[in-house]
Amino acid sequence: MSTEEIRIGDNPMLEEESGEETRRRLPTFATPKIEKTVNSGEDFFTEDEISLREELPKSAKVYKSATAATEDTIKEMIDVRFRELKEKYPRGGWKSLQLITADMLFKMPEDWMNRYTKDVQEATRWTQQQLAERERSDEIAAAQNNPTSDKYIDSAFRSIQAILTEFLDRKSYRNTDRFLMMSLVASEIIGLSVIDPLWRDRRIDEIIINGPEDIQVEMYGQLRRVPSVKFRDAAHVLSFLERIFSSINKNLSPKTPLLKGRLHDQSRIFAVHPYVAPEGPNVAIRRHPDKYWTVKDLVEKDAFSEEIGTWLGNMVYKGCSFLVLGGTSTGKTSFLNAMTGLYRDDVRLITLEDNLEMRPHPGKMIAAAMETKPGSTENLKTVFQCEIW
Repeated sequence: MSTEEIRIGDNPMLEEESGEETRRRLPTFATPKIEKTVNSGEDFFTEDEISLREELPKSAKVYKSATAATEDTIKEMIDVRFRELKEKYPRGGWKSLQLITADMLFKMPEDWMNRYTKDVQEATRWTQQQLAERERSDEIAAAQNNPTSDKYIDSAFRSIQAILTEFLDRKSYRNTDRFLMMSLVASEIIGLSVIDPLWRDRRIDEIIINGPEDIQVEMYGQLRRVPSVKFRDAAHVLSFLERIFSSINKNLSPKTPLLKGRLHDQSRIFAVHPYVAPEGPNVAIRRHPDKYWTVKDLVEKDAFSEEIGTWLGNMVYKGCSFLVLGGTSTGKTSFLNAMTGLYRDDVRLITLEDNLEMRPHPGKMIAAAMETKPGSTENLKTVFQCEIW
């Protein structure tokens, strides 16, 4: 009886069968090595972790040490960014005025954006009123419900820009400041509010909001605060969440104080209402990598050894059941995705999730992804995993 082989690099996932017995090598688990820690400012890292951190790409340098820039430096960065976007998007549109970047926010003094807060609030309220009076609300709703569509976003942005120009004409904003105000107001209406520049940066895997003034991001597996990013107050965070959740037909309220959702870009959001978190709201928005990671990829990233990968491949290929447990951001989904590549080609895979996150092996026989559904105010049926199965 012949046995197919699945390989990690040059190692067979299955070893040759001899008669009725199959010989397998089980991995040897070494005793964890306790590393000496080194005091590095406010953090403690092992020597190996410090060495790895030094090898991060140059784009990570700002993340490691975000020394506050001067007033003139920030303005110069925005001016340079404005010229670059103008050249890249000569026809204008929403992307042409996304002037603030995550790197700028990392370098900004904590109070730098405060100068715009009051006027952005006033301009946003006035613009929304004018959009309603001029019967442009449908354009805005279409953009909010289709945030990944450049067509809807640009159409809404041009309406916002035309109306906002009237407001800015009455203010003292000129030159780049004028365009920056347009960008900030548009983010409040069709973007992700004050965290919009952070979410546009693909290096950032997760944004955490612990109340209006504590914004954190995860980059390269490490968390850090971004002091220059703040919501005005809890009501501002709730307004942002109301808009985000309404686009996916959900509502965060004291009746549903803990709410999960899948956003239009397939990222996931979890929010806690101040009814449960008095100093909140608390929010976590997390995206998953677009790429399907193979077992070989995980071995190369030192997620586990080649021996363990070989052993897992034997078990999964033969149809063994397994359970994956782990904390937040420990790689459970990436590991499950990789495991789907180890099943036989004649096996049909079915995925059942609370929120669609998995990206199974594209070459396998996979049923259309399914997710559970909670009850809602529209009296839609609650769907549990046991019912789908």
